[in-house]
Amino acid sequence: MALRGTQKDIKLLTAAVATGIQTQANGGTGKNGINVTDFRNAGVIVGTSGTATATIKFKGAVGSVPPDFSSAASSTNQWEYVQCVDLQNGNPINGTTGIIWTGADAVRFVELNLNVIDWLAVDVIVWSQGPVTATMTVTTNE
Repeated sequence: MALRGTQKDIKLLTAAVATGIQTQANGGTGKNGINVTDFRNAGVIVGTSGTATATIKFKGAVGSVPPDFSSAASSTNQWEYVQCVDLQNGNPINGTTGIIWTGADAVRFVELNLNVIDWLAVDVIVWSQGPVTATMTVTTNE
């Protein structure tokens, strides 16, 4: 039986060593994130090295025009932090908390529900050492 559907792999962070919106794939321009309108699910694997101390958060928005994810959310720049689920243990990671590394390298594998999200961004909120690399696979379930 053949699997049906669409899958796409997107590099989100490539050895990021600074804070801020790093996402510049799939038509995104950094502050505008990635258009994920055509996808339903996302698996993101994130790895660190160099005794990383960092926090990343996912941001999502709806609509045909992307927000400026690098600016504060407001009534005219609407976006929100997005919860993800840790695939190691099934625990949710609150969107406002994000994924945190505190001086120890690790690989984290999380799932994002994209059902109603049109735009997605990855924001390195805290960074003091160690590069962070993240790759996302998005799928349609069809």
